[in-house]
Amino acid sequence: MNTNKFTISWGDFSCYRSSMFGLSIIGIMVFHHFEHIRSAHLLLKSEQFWDYYIGSTGVDFFLFLSGMGLFYSLTKNDDICQFYKKRLVRILPAYLLVSMPFFAWRDFIHLHTGILIFHVAFLL
Repeated sequence: MNTNKFTISWGDFSCYRSSMFGLSIIGIMVFHHFEHIRSAHLLLKSEQFWDYYIGSTGVDFFLFLSGMGLFYSLTKNDDICQFYKKRLVRILPAYLLVSMPFFAWRDFIHLHTGILIFHVAFLL
């Protein structure tokens, strides 16, 4: 008698997380592609199937996997200040690299609103 049972643990999500992120991103891209076609009323049967039954579940999986990653990251170290400090160090440089040139272009060149609006918009 074979007593091997197929079990899934939460650790399996960690093992295949990159692959699942990739699949969810592909699902998001396909959804947006079909959404663009839907606006032109040209959906074929396969596209209607995807749109009706699968839809935007790629976003749901992406958010679920992100939440699981944050949960495991927080459970490794209970220090909440260290948790947020680590996130800021990872996110803030990329945010500044993208947002500073964008807001500078928008406020000084495109809208001609000047430094006051640039400063307020950047802080929001």
